[in-house]
Amino acid sequence: MNIKIWFGVMVPLCIFIRITAATHYHDHSSRSHAIFTINFTQAKLDKDLPCETVSKIHLVDLAGSERANLTDYDRERLKEGANINKSLVTLGNVIKSLGRNPQPICLYHTETAY
Repeated sequence: MNIKIWFGVMVPLCIFIRITAATHYHDHSSRSHAIFTINFTQAKLDKDLPCETVSKIHLVDLAGSERANLTDYDRERLKEGANINKSLVTLGNVIKSLGRNPQPICLYHTETAY
């Protein structure tokens, strides 16, 4: 697929589904997480044999939330902030677990998986 066409479709779609809300510090604070993955493939000849190197970069934008006692917003924003923090804690637990034991992890036992 042509990359210009892909960006022409995906970027507006991502902007459309992105959730933002005003907070005490920002007019358009992101209320959702985003992951953008770039795959690189380098093809070359190594000793006259085809060789391919594949790399992957993940750019991650994690939503944040203000401390509940610093906000003067409605219950929906406070609940949203609690859910954001819960998902960040779960992500931290997954990363710690992978650091200790790089085996697959079952996430179905966490509340954030539902």
